[in-house]
Amino acid sequence: MELIGKWNIPASLVIGESTIVYKLAIPFSKLRIKPGKDSLFRMSMLVNDNDKEIRLRVMEWNGGVEGNKNLELFGWVKLR
Repeated sequence: MELIGKWNIPASLVIGESTIVYKLAIPFSKLRIKPGKDSLFRMSMLVNDNDKEIRLRVMEWNGGVEGNKNLELFGWVKLR
């Protein structure tokens, strides 16, 4: 089952002189991850920078989202 659509999660955007900081908190329940010491899961994140419906740039942490959606390119995350 895919989780598609709008999620009501805390998020903010702070624009500085030369930086943009994105902050968000995604509950483990939304990600279907059971939190615990040494929990291991795969993750990737992509942010589009659009201006008036024109894509200016894509920022991606790890790979697998942009392009052909390849889960094997997602990075590993280990909770400590």
